[in-house]
Amino acid sequence: SACAADGDITSTLSLFNKMKEMKAFINTRHYNALLTGMSKNSGQDKNALKILEEICCQPVTRPDIVTLNSVLASCAKSLNYDDARLLLERMCHGEFVAQSNLKTRKNNKHPHSQSLTILPDVISYNIVLSV
Repeated sequence: SACAADGDITSTLSLFNKMKEMKAFINTRHYNALLTGMSKNSGQDKNALKILEEICCQPVTRPDIVTLNSVLASCAKSLNYDDARLLLERMCHGEFVAQSNLKTRKNNKHPHSQSLTILPDVISYNIVLSV
């Protein structure tokens, strides 16, 4: 959202909570917008970590590399080296799994779901090195 892009975390959280109240479907992109906004503000690391755990508990929504890097960036912005390091270790150990919808070769009309382990990328390591 525009609020998140500007780092206006108060407005972003308000909008996000309204979506929850309305029982709107919240997907990974919605969470990523919120987490990106949080990563621009110091002191949002604990909230970002809490939201990450919320995402991981959802039956449909899964984190992706943008999600995890945004949480890492929140920890870095808050100078929270310990949690950044722990999250990076969790990523290295393959604790996060994303969903990918792939179409089968036999029938392109029915997607086949496959789990993909999310490993740290260059951005992940750069964020942690910046702490």
